[in-house]
Amino acid sequence: MEDNVMKVVDSAHGGKGWVERGMYHQSDIGLIWSNCGVFSETDELKHVLLHRPGQEIENIRDHNEVLWTEILDSKRAREQHDNMAEIYKQNNVIVDYIDAEDLSNNYPNLYFCRDLFTMTPQGAIISRLASKVRAGEELLAAKKMMQLDIPIIATAHGDMYLEGPDVVIVNQDLVFIGIGIRTNIQAAYFVEKLLKIQGFSEIIFIQTTYGCGHLDGVFNLINAKHAAIVPKRASYEIYSNLKRHGFSILDLNNKQEVDEGMSINFVPLNSETILINSLPREAIKSYESLGIECIQVDVSELMKGGGSVHCMTGVLRRKKH
Repeated sequence: MEDNVMKVVDSAHGGKGWVERGMYHQSDIGLIWSNCGVFSETDELKHVLLHRPGQEIENIRDHNEVLWTEILDSKRAREQHDNMAEIYKQNNVIVDYIDAEDLSNNYPNLYFCRDLFTMTPQGAIISRLASKVRAGEELLAAKKMMQLDIPIIATAHGDMYLEGPDVVIVNQDLVFIGIGIRTNIQAAYFVEKLLKIQGFSEIIFIQTTYGCGHLDGVFNLINAKHAAIVPKRASYEIYSNLKRHGFSILDLNNKQEVDEGMSINFVPLNSETILINSLPREAIKSYESLGIECIQVDVSELMKGGGSVHCMTGVLRRKKH
């Protein structure tokens, strides 16, 4: 008798009352999760993640052991970092911080926030930093993402090394991933799969040259029309594919400005404006000749750590055009 009774499926298992979510994760951004995401490195900058150098930069005895080029003057470094953050705020960019004074004493490079993650349209890919001295910084970035309600779509793992500046999102049809000392081929394949799920159609691997840390030391996007390249470091693939996508190329041939002035290490704020350190005078004139406003900031003390404005800025959101 019991076998002939119709069994009712409850709502939790697909019966009456079950309503399928029916939305892609992208639709949850700004609704369930915080507004975040990068569709292109040239879209208008809206939100960044920084770390103001704390006690971790004090009492460094050997700059080589912490990957710096010189010992930093901590007071001056903090003042310069504050000035950079203030410029972002003055340009309507939200600034959040990794405040990890209790945990960051072992992380003198933590202020290079760009390295810690890669922001995609649907959330962050957390890095796995390649150098032993920086192992663990990615945990602090992941904790901050969760505090900000920003989705972590993946974390580099296994035998992967992955660092944010090796991933350059040009547009929905073109992404470059650098392979070298900081990001290995295993991580490149992983990121490629994640980006293809999000609809990016062409992802090109670029082998970085010996002596070059990240792909952002090879080229940078000024806006959606212009790109700056260091010719001696760049492969033909970068040139040809950027030109195919309509970019004009500005060659940075002044080796001293590239190496010491970090002339390629800038951050686009919008299509007409970049934030750049004040040292590379020749490059700044070249950018201005393209109609670009160059907001200059003195970060010379911070640059002794081996990076400039671009390296210090973790991008959480750019407004899609």
